[in-house]
Amino acid sequence: MNKQKVIQLIFSPTGTTKKIADEICKGICEKFTTIDLYFEIEKQTIESNVLIIAAIPVYGGRVPHIAVERIMKLNTAGNQAVAIVVYGNRAYDDALLELKDTLDMIGCKVIAGGAFVAEHSMIREIAAGRPDRNDIETAFNFGKKIADKLNCNDTKEITVPGNSGYKDKKPANGMTPKTNKACIACGKCAKVCPVGAILADDPKKLPKIVLAV
Repeated sequence: MNKQKVIQLIFSPTGTTKKIADEICKGICEKFTTIDLYFEIEKQTIESNVLIIAAIPVYGGRVPHIAVERIMKLNTAGNQAVAIVVYGNRAYDDALLELKDTLDMIGCKVIAGGAFVAEHSMIREIAAGRPDRNDIETAFNFGKKIADKLNCNDTKEITVPGNSGYKDKKPANGMTPKTNKACIACGKCAKVCPVGAILADDPKKLPKIVLAV
C-alpha cells in the first residue's frame, strides 16, 4: 500500500460524494484525513508533500460557489491534487474543469481527475442507489491507479474536459427551509445547514434565503 499522506477536501451534503472520495483514498493509502468543506473553515496552509483529493458534487453543471469559496481559503504549498466531481447522471458539464482551475488557483498541481455518477440529490429516482457496488469498486481501483502513478513518479499535470468560460449559472430561485408538525425546534437542522439558511433560535420561522450555486 502506498504511504503517501493524503488529505481529502469534501463537500458532501448527502454523503454520496464522501462515499466515492473515501474509496479513492483507500485505494491510495491506509489512512487519510479530511477537511470538511460542508462547514465554514478558517484560512489555513496545508503542509507540503501531501496529496489532496478534492471531491465536490455538481449542481447545474458547475461547482457550488460555497465550495469554491471555502477551497480558496486554503494555501496548498504546491501540493499535488486529484479533482473529483460527482453528478446525478445527466452531465457534469464544466464542473471538473472549474474544480481543477480552483485547485490551480490555490497552488495545486492536478495530476488526476474523474467524474462519478451518484443518486440525484433532489430527484432520488435518477441514478437511484448509486454509488453502487460497482461504483465503489471503480473508485477504489481509481485510487490504486493514482498510487501507481505516484510510485512511478509520474506527476505530469493533466487536462480535463470543459469550456473555460464555464456553463452559465441558472438564475437562483428563492429556497425556503420548511418544517412540519414533527419539528420540535431542537435546532439540529440549523447546526448542520452549510449556508446558514435556518434560524437557530426558531427554525419554524421560514426566512426566504436565495441559495445560489
